[in-house]
Amino acid sequence: TVQGQANAFGFYAQATGDPNWEHRYHDAVGIVSADDVRRVALQWIRGDRAHSVLLVAKDAADSELLPDEATLLALTATIGTPVSRQDDRPLPTTRGDRSVRDGVIHMRLATGDRLLVLRDTTVPVFALRHAVAGGQREEDASTAGRGRLASELFTRGTVHRGADDIAFAVDAMAGEIGAVAGRNSFGMSVSGLAQHRDAMVDLGLECMADCTLPEDELEIARRGQLEDIHHQEDAPARRAFRAAMAALYGDHPYGLDILGSEASVQTLGRQDLLDWMRGRMAPGNAVWAACGDVDPDWLATKLEAGLSRDRVVLAPPTPAMPAPLAELVQLRLTSDKEQSHVVLAFAGATLDGGDRYALQVLSALLGGQGGRLFLDLRDRQSLAYSISASSTEGLEPGSFTFYIGTAPDKVETALAGLYGHIHRVRDEFVTAEELDRARRALAGGYAIGLQRTGARAASLCLSELYGTLKPGGWQAEIDALLAVTAEDVRDVAERYLTVGRHVEAVVGPDAPAQTGKVR
Repeated sequence: TVQGQANAFGFYAQATGDPNWEHRYHDAVGIVSADDVRRVALQWIRGDRAHSVLLVAKDAADSELLPDEATLLALTATIGTPVSRQDDRPLPTTRGDRSVRDGVIHMRLATGDRLLVLRDTTVPVFALRHAVAGGQREEDASTAGRGRLASELFTRGTVHRGADDIAFAVDAMAGEIGAVAGRNSFGMSVSGLAQHRDAMVDLGLECMADCTLPEDELEIARRGQLEDIHHQEDAPARRAFRAAMAALYGDHPYGLDILGSEASVQTLGRQDLLDWMRGRMAPGNAVWAACGDVDPDWLATKLEAGLSRDRVVLAPPTPAMPAPLAELVQLRLTSDKEQSHVVLAFAGATLDGGDRYALQVLSALLGGQGGRLFLDLRDRQSLAYSISASSTEGLEPGSFTFYIGTAPDKVETALAGLYGHIHRVRDEFVTAEELDRARRALAGGYAIGLQRTGARAASLCLSELYGTLKPGGWQAEIDALLAVTAEDVRDVAERYLTVGRHVEAVVGPDAPAQTGKVR
């Protein structure tokens, strides 16, 4: 990125006196031998220089857990050679329609999937993203956290390789492979150097087609996810958001936690996870998008040959629309922390609706370090540890939320401040200066985020999947943000920030459950 280049030049000039020292470093790494690695390992990794720290369970005896020196040395093992996948399936050459729009090649694969490619050979890197409709949006109370758990297991073992083999292979190619579980989709991402493109894509397709979800790896991932769920109880701000979302969405999956619950994660079985992953990632309803140094015809042929066609494709999820709130819902949850956390949640916009641009500008006007809430409630009145306003869109209506972390004795004053700003933005036009700052901040952040090849691939993939890819591409998104007017902002504030049809959640000490009048 431009920022990364500036940081590198400045750092190396200051630290070494040579702004181009990074190139000398790369050359030096390139000639390191196995003997060099062994030499420095023997020199530096020595028992007499080691410090060991062991965190033990409350009911565990130290003698059972602390190994002696001989045992520690015996844990060192040789690293095996990754197994190469042999694939002698013929590469089909027939493909469907092909078009070019805004520099992006659109293709329909023989599998029924869609492929988008934005080729850029200026840097020898590539990124490939795959997505299908699913994710949190298809879960319920009994399967909550399924997508997150499956994504953790995606590279933990296939028919041909174990977890270590996969990890070593990816590291050797300086690449990244993983599954991505979100609110509206589930999929895979592969990225790396162009010289390893063929092997990296093969490995990604192997994980997709032949993932086995080994039982021991499942239990490790399950324990990790349960720990994350437990740790959330120590994060009162997260508790406030979870409670607000559950109340706002009711039975809709958006009201669930993406980590799931302790009960749901405990009962997710290996075969059910495997059947779901194979059906969800089967070809037919997927979108693929690639950016960087990649040939579109080569990639189309590779995908058509590597995708399993002997599996039943799961239908896209169709959850019912969340019922809108008819009244104020007040939640008061007790925490043992000496802080209070306040969340106000309103129903938001959909991804394919035109209101999302004005709502994003509204959130930038209110939130952020230059926003109204920060300048007034934090800087001027000293009411907040942290404060924000954000708009989240979904395939069903998303949410518009306010958050403030404050002292317990300032909760009522902080609430009054938040509601005051909500009424003000509904009743008055924002100033031209505020509007221009918010629009430019959003447009600039959007453009900067697209510097990375992986970010461009993800944007193309998800926009095509959700049906939000605009004619004109990314520039059209930037133009839409810059075109938002003061009238647009006031209009969405009036329609979405309906006080009395929202959730007010407070987590803090001495916060008994209560209901009250609409403010």
